[in-house]
Amino acid sequence: PCSSLTAALEAAAAGLPVVSHQPPRPQAATYDIDEPALGPAHVRAATPAALAEAVAHLLSDDPARREASEAALAAAAAMRN
Repeated sequence: PCSSLTAALEAAAAGLPVVSHQPPRPQAATYDIDEPALGPAHVRAATPAALAEAVAHLLSDDPARREASEAALAAAAAMRN
């Protein structure tokens, strides 16, 4: 789980899935991870329960975790080019 754009980009560059809690709120544009280049490689959870579910899913499902990791790494690599 990430709470900052820097942490999310570092995780993606390391090939780790990027998951963040992004509740609907007026400050979202300021406080939430908003890197469009991560696109679908960034798993966003609107509630604490959804965050726990997303993390549990990635921990328990090897193919899903591999896919999310590869997508994050590809997104980070594309930003460098």
